[in-house]
Amino acid sequence: MKERKYVLLYYVNTDRGFLSHRLELAKKALSEGYEVHLMTNITDYKKYIENEGIVIYESNLSRGFNILKDIFAVFSFVTTVLKIKPDIIHSVSNKNNIICGFLANFLGVKKIILAVSGLGYIFIKKNLINKIARKILSISFNLAINRKDSFIIVQNSNDQKIVNNFIRKKLKRKNVVLIKGSGVNTKYFYPVRESEGNLNISLVARMIYDKGIREFVEAAIILKKKYIGIEFNLYGDPDRHNPSSIPIQKLNEWNNKKIINWRGHVEDTLSIYHKSHIIVLPSYREGMPKAILEASACGRPCIVTNVAGCNESIKVNQTGLLVELYDVNDLVDKIELLILNRDMRIKMGKEARIFSEKVFDINMINSKQLNLYKI
Repeated sequence: MKERKYVLLYYVNTDRGFLSHRLELAKKALSEGYEVHLMTNITDYKKYIENEGIVIYESNLSRGFNILKDIFAVFSFVTTVLKIKPDIIHSVSNKNNIICGFLANFLGVKKIILAVSGLGYIFIKKNLINKIARKILSISFNLAINRKDSFIIVQNSNDQKIVNNFIRKKLKRKNVVLIKGSGVNTKYFYPVRESEGNLNISLVARMIYDKGIREFVEAAIILKKKYIGIEFNLYGDPDRHNPSSIPIQKLNEWNNKKIINWRGHVEDTLSIYHKSHIIVLPSYREGMPKAILEASACGRPCIVTNVAGCNESIKVNQTGLLVELYDVNDLVDKIELLILNRDMRIKMGKEARIFSEKVFDINMINSKQLNLYKI
């Protein structure tokens, strides 16, 4: 009698995010005999995922706040789960986790895994709506891990403390597991020597203010008055569903004034890191920033803020530098330090590569997650 395959459903907000952050994990699950499905907002990236043998369903979940659409999304989630009867659901991001946390137990799912990829906007902005959202998220976490072998994955120790405080039963806090990010393919992202010519300082992220882009631009204004032969580059597109999204007009204005080069979204991020000398991410909060992991694997020193997620993505003063949140002068000083010290950049880059291989290699990260799938 042929052994039944366990059915695994990923519940993720966008197919593009799944492709960049969890496709390798899903492929690993397929290779180990799982039947893999994905529920997400479907765009042009669908074909790349289906080519791997993953069955895709439309989630209909809004990226912002649309109560009618989200009610329909709940209906879609319930009908899809009843149809495919997953043994395991691996959910990612706050809204997905709320829906999965509240409903998956009642739908008979054997194992629930909620991945906190960064507590994000509802923890950055302190207001009544976000306070309510945090309370709802807390309830969903407690419901999800009522089952013996269900887990919450966090990506940094700060988020681990916050989630632990959410968990009412202290014994269940062992089910809050720290796995540092979604990993980086250290074979694909490889180091090269610094390129000749202008010094390129780059920020790779969605174009939202919460990534510290305003501070990056203000630092560029100061440093470009002081030095010639340096370029500041922004790579990424706005996210119109995020409340802190930067208008395209503002990005074009900065670009036209030659303060920065806004280069939009680039699929081949490897080329960005190879052309860049310094990677900067003065973000207000992260889970574990993938751009920093990729840049480190490429042997590039990174400058990040001393906030959750960012401060664990580097070894301070060894693979990169920390700056204080919102502090443009500190950011200027740290970028200037690396502008003027090529030997420091090279040394930090070499250490960054070693750190990446040791802590963030995707094979190691994926093995840890797959261990949680076991029933």
